[in-house]
Amino acid sequence: MSSAENKIDLDKLIQLRRHLHANPEIANDEKNTAEVLIQHITRYNPDKIIEGIGGYGIAFIFKSEQPGPTILIRAELDALPLIEECEL
Repeated sequence: MSSAENKIDLDKLIQLRRHLHANPEIANDEKNTAEVLIQHITRYNPDKIIEGIGGYGIAFIFKSEQPGPTILIRAELDALPLIEECEL
């Protein structure tokens, strides 16, 4: 895969963030959130996808032939069940 194919599309990333914030799911009910993230991250060709971690948790594994440190990024999928009071 070329570096151009691997490049992150910033507009798609912004759309993803907006979609996730507009469609929050509370703990233990993040089915759609997980599906959206799988669909988005799959375009970057992970070597392995692990689903069903503690419910709807997911992990994406990207292997590299290059020497270097292992990096882990962790994020919560659930939202808090509250109504935001904002005048914007």
